[in-house]
Amino acid sequence: MLLYSLVVPAILMSLMGTANASSSQDNLTIKEEVALQEIETADGREGILAKIIIPAPLEVVWAVITDYEKLSDFIPDMKLSEVVEKKDGEIIVHQQGESGFLMFHFNVDLILKLVEHRYQRIEFNQVSGDFDYFEGEWKTESLGDRETMLIYKLIAHPKFYAPGWVVRYMLKRDIPVRLKALRERILKINSLQ
Repeated sequence: MLLYSLVVPAILMSLMGTANASSSQDNLTIKEEVALQEIETADGREGILAKIIIPAPLEVVWAVITDYEKLSDFIPDMKLSEVVEKKDGEIIVHQQGESGFLMFHFNVDLILKLVEHRYQRIEFNQVSGDFDYFEGEWKTESLGDRETMLIYKLIAHPKFYAPGWVVRYMLKRDIPVRLKALRERILKINSLQ
């Protein structure tokens, strides 16, 4: 495990270099086996790119991240995740959660439209909810029979007032926790197969 915790961050740091042409390596941090990078879109919207290597086959990773109804069972601070509708290759999901920092505490309620590209990526964007915008994607990359890289990109800004540094802090704090919870669930499911 020690070797894993030393090698994985080094691998992730080298892989982050191709993340986004407009992002800077100065924004790269490794937080408990999750590589994080602040990113900015061409129109100035801010977000986070995160990567984690999971010692499980792509099919198992995909099965867990697309089991939307079960996400609230193991993702910290996610109180609800339910599929509202499936049609024409789109999935509408209702999610509720909470987050906070210092005096800023808020509940989050989102309706998301997801488009799956089987075993490759899931694109998502807010249909309605508590953000001015909330969009991004999940990507999966097989690193062999027993390893998968999971990549999460989120561009988001809440409707409620919170200084930009608070939003960035919360995303950089919460995303690794949620990715590690996903990894733990994937490892549990994988061990049962």
